[in-house]
Amino acid sequence: MNLYGFCRNTSPNRVDILGLDGTNDPNKKQGMACTWCKCKSVTVTFNPGGDNFSWGITYADDKKPPVKLGNNINVKWEVDGDCALCTIEQDETDLSITSGYSEDSSTEFGSVTTLQGKDNTIPSSAGCRYTDRLGVHLQQVGYYISKLKGKIVFKCTGTDKQTVTKPVTLDTYAIAAVPQPPTAPYVLRSK
Repeated sequence: MNLYGFCRNTSPNRVDILGLDGTNDPNKKQGMACTWCKCKSVTVTFNPGGDNFSWGITYADDKKPPVKLGNNINVKWEVDGDCALCTIEQDETDLSITSGYSEDSSTEFGSVTTLQGKDNTIPSSAGCRYTDRLGVHLQQVGYYISKLKGKIVFKCTGTDKQTVTKPVTLDTYAIAAVPQPPTAPYVLRSK
């Protein structure tokens, strides 16, 4: 029988003398349980689109502006242990986001901007489940184009320093119309 198993076999590095403390509160000084996190897998779904990215008009949770042409990416990590102790990242350094605006559909899209994504560490307060609103803000009446090319890599690193990754490749574009209120914005064309 392994008497040290309650501390992930590292009992000298932990404080849980009898192995009876079930808390994983890292702020607790006395009798702190053996705290750890091991990443297992990730599920990424898109709203709209389900398992595949699809363009749509997205809103914040309260259905109020800011409105975006894009997608709500729902991410759920499966871990063993305390998720707050894992480092969860959404690496967009290989993703190029190009957007443009035109007042009417008969002119070229002006003010085209290309942004390079960045490596985002998700705050531990978000836990193992979060939603990322990927897209371009629709700020005024007119037409918007947005292109996504590259990949997003979802990463989780556990306290054991092992990393689990899931890359998602995107090569897509959409054009949206923002009419005068009260008509809602809509997607004109997408690929």
